[in-house]
Amino acid sequence: MAGYRIRCLGSRLSGRIASACALVLVLALFCGLGTPAAAADKDQPATVTPQRIIIQPPAGGQLTARIWVDRASYAPGDPIVIHFSISKDAYVYILDLDTEGVQRLLLPNSYEGTNFFRAGTYSIPRANYSLKVQGPPGTEYLQIVAATKPVKVLEDLRVQFSASLNIPFLGGQLQASIGPFSIVENPVDLRARIEEQLHSDPTVQWTTAYTSFQVTAPGVVLPPPNRAPVAQASANPSRAEVGQSVSFDASNSYDPDGFIANYFWDLNGDGINDASGMKANWRYDRAGTYHVRLQVTDNQGAVAATTITVQVVTPATVRLEISSSPSGANVYLDGVYLGRTPVRVNTTPGWHQLRVTRSSDSWETQINLSGLESLELDVSFD
Repeated sequence: MAGYRIRCLGSRLSGRIASACALVLVLALFCGLGTPAAAADKDQPATVTPQRIIIQPPAGGQLTARIWVDRASYAPGDPIVIHFSISKDAYVYILDLDTEGVQRLLLPNSYEGTNFFRAGTYSIPRANYSLKVQGPPGTEYLQIVAATKPVKVLEDLRVQFSASLNIPFLGGQLQASIGPFSIVENPVDLRARIEEQLHSDPTVQWTTAYTSFQVTAPGVVLPPPNRAPVAQASANPSRAEVGQSVSFDASNSYDPDGFIANYFWDLNGDGINDASGMKANWRYDRAGTYHVRLQVTDNQGAVAATTITVQVVTPATVRLEISSSPSGANVYLDGVYLGRTPVRVNTTPGWHQLRVTRSSDSWETQINLSGLESLELDVSFD
């Protein structure tokens, strides 16, 4: 079978699915032009474009992932290593779509059956096999999709190779026509089924990101692959009172090889974007600890995120008691009438203007309530 694909060398390893609470789908979308070499749905176009296959990430969310390779371009025969990182413990699936339109489940495979990873950064292959690039030239796309529940359509795919583990070897190389990877008949349909499952369950957290590289003829040098942006956020103040305005700033975020196209803020930690743009403002109506998430996207679609914490507290109060001799005097605090003495009121710490009047007599002063729990004042008009 001609055309670019990832091939495996080495001995077959066995594995078992580990159990965990989160799942990550990594879709290695190796896209190219040409008639698919494998049997496909008769209604599927011969040309499979990235726009029809890559799943767009949802807005917000606490689960993040990245995927990348080491170089901008690979010539046929070059080894390739795929790197990815996940922010939560997860299962990892990798799908490969070569430049001839053939899509395969790359991970798990008959060499690496165990695809559970703790939160962190990893590289594949990890077992006793290698991945090598073959022609023809084209642009290759890697997409990572993270989800907190298994995606059944991909679990169904991994079952297919379990019945074909006895793969014949030819001179140490696996037969490409069989291989250790399950073949996807219709990549576009697979994307639709994955999205349908992810969107149908509101309890699922998921996100996506992708990168690309080129398959070239020997001697061709291309620019480096797109580098992910860096998200940086600040809050002023980071400790605020209920009802106080908090300003958020992402101006220190940057993209090392382009520019940041979009900023999205989840300001109350509910997984839903509340604002967009480099700067945002928010007032919290309840005390608590809020995890504010900033997600930035660069001009080539790479995504990065960061989280900062804002502590919101109930405003402190000071017990203020004003009495007078004789009683019945009018009390004003910061120009607001509080009633006739004796007056008891809770107010905020800091400086305040106090005025007490009775008939034609008036008494006025400034009081500092900082650091106090209560203050009693008696004004005499005798």
